[in-house]
Amino acid sequence: MRRIPAIEVQLGGVDGTLIGTIPVPPTAGRWATYIIATGQLTEALTGVHDVYFVLSGSTDSTYKYIGNFDRVEFTWK
Repeated sequence: MRRIPAIEVQLGGVDGTLIGTIPVPPTAGRWATYIIATGQLTEALTGVHDVYFVLSGSTDSTYKYIGNFDRVEFTWK
């Protein structure tokens, strides 16, 4: 069974504290087709942190890659 690809947002390392998971749906198998994937963090953060983006999920013969990312942007209220 294929798991939906996602970006896990971790603090401190790839095995650090998980503070968010953002689903990244396929974009028709094209490298130059981008979408905006959004998500919420589970913790309010202050200060400076090492943030890691861990790609998770699985691929199949149709979608061989989890992601091709142009940029990452954080916003807060």
